[in-house]
Amino acid sequence: METNDWEDGSIGLDRPFVDELVHSPTRLAWACTAALAVSAVLIPFGQLWLGYFTGVATTALCMVVTVIDRQRRGSPNYVATPGLQVNQHVRMVRIAAFIVCLIHIIRLAQQAAQ
Repeated sequence: METNDWEDGSIGLDRPFVDELVHSPTRLAWACTAALAVSAVLIPFGQLWLGYFTGVATTALCMVVTVIDRQRRGSPNYVATPGLQVNQHVRMVRIAAFIVCLIHIIRLAQQAAQ
């Protein structure tokens, strides 16, 4: 192969490596589950405001995890996890967080009515 004056002889060595595997954000999904558990545990202890804000933060974290998962799924090197997919797991946690936040709101309204 003959090179001309425009090439420096390094063919493709300056490209970044794209052969790395891309995994789903399972740790963040489990962090969402843990935050939901904290929010639910705060109900019987009477920490309603803290539990409510924890539930809202859980919902926001679930949305961030959903966006990260969608970006990673777009990669050709994406590796799917066996079993329940991250987006399904996060969707269930987000629905449960909504229900827990609703319980917090109802309990706060009951306290305000007394």
